[in-house]
Amino acid sequence: LVNDPICTGFNFNGICDTLQWSVRATLRDTGSGLYRVDAVPEGTTFGVSDFLPGTTADVETYYTATCCTTQVDIIGVDGVGNVGKCHIDMGVVGGLIYDFEVDQVGETWLVLHWNITPSDYAIDYYDLSINGVPSQHITCHDLYCRALVTYVDPCSFQAFNLTPVFDYHGTDMAGFPAYTDAVTLDKEPGIPYNGTEIDATETSITISWHPHPDHVLCSFEYEVCYFEVGTDPSSGLCERTADTFYTMQGLGECEAYIADVAALSPSGMQSAKLEFYGVTLCDGLPRGRGADSSLNFVPHSASVALTWPQTDATSYQVCYSEVGRTQDQRACERTTDPFYEILGLHPCKAYATEVTAADPTGGRMLSGESYAVTLCSG
Repeated sequence: LVNDPICTGFNFNGICDTLQWSVRATLRDTGSGLYRVDAVPEGTTFGVSDFLPGTTADVETYYTATCCTTQVDIIGVDGVGNVGKCHIDMGVVGGLIYDFEVDQVGETWLVLHWNITPSDYAIDYYDLSINGVPSQHITCHDLYCRALVTYVDPCSFQAFNLTPVFDYHGTDMAGFPAYTDAVTLDKEPGIPYNGTEIDATETSITISWHPHPDHVLCSFEYEVCYFEVGTDPSSGLCERTADTFYTMQGLGECEAYIADVAALSPSGMQSAKLEFYGVTLCDGLPRGRGADSSLNFVPHSASVALTWPQTDATSYQVCYSEVGRTQDQRACERTTDPFYEILGLHPCKAYATEVTAADPTGGRMLSGESYAVTLCSG
């Protein structure tokens, strides 16, 4: 080194960038010669005069940086890979944050910790910004600090900038910030709701659902699994989707299917399942059955409880038959109530149901028609 750099009184975070220092260094290799000259870190300027690779003459270098850079190596490499260096060390910058990390994470909270190098200027507070937005002032006067951060969104990326603010002769002086980030934990997914069959053809069934209300802050996928009624559920198909609807394709005509929909969190937690029953259309049966029907049903393994809107009808005729059977194989019963439980059915079967209302004048009108699927025993 031709001269010694000086940063006395300015090697503190907050004021170190107000003073520049410079140094000149001479490098030489009389054996295989110098092939590369570098400075680490680069600094404000780094100049090399009259340098030709392989030279054995003196190589003059000039380096400048602010007093925020207090440790530098000026490096020379010769023709056989030997490394020599001039090392500059003016100590550690005071008031510099290091090891700024997140050490605990929850759904809506995190714990930060950090260290800071000793400084001649006292810390007033730390200014914490979250995702670029000023969040809170943190008071800590120790060399090791911890802080609890709350009210952050679950299952989301959070970026933190922590800026130390010093008491500089009675005024606030902000230093260089430190950065860290983390992803908050998932919320346990809630079960989807309001499942609806929105369309059916002879070979497909389209279903839709609503995400759980707690999912507005998180991005969830859904796993849809479906199988034909009466078959082994393990032989079914499972697929994932980011949508709140799904079309089961390649199905058999006039067949009943059970589908389960579960929400999946980003980390793989799964909700309870929303269950659907659906039937593909049958040649010769009305296509209006299902999604738009006024009939509602609650299935059991050997019965189906039907309900429909109350009208001024004096009686109702309830007719039903197993899907795939002919019209002459259906059974009909009468009731005066807007509900009826069909008994004596077989498990894991699809039934076509129809309710006809008789009005006070003796006229008849169709109240509704729908498919119903009995539960599978066990």
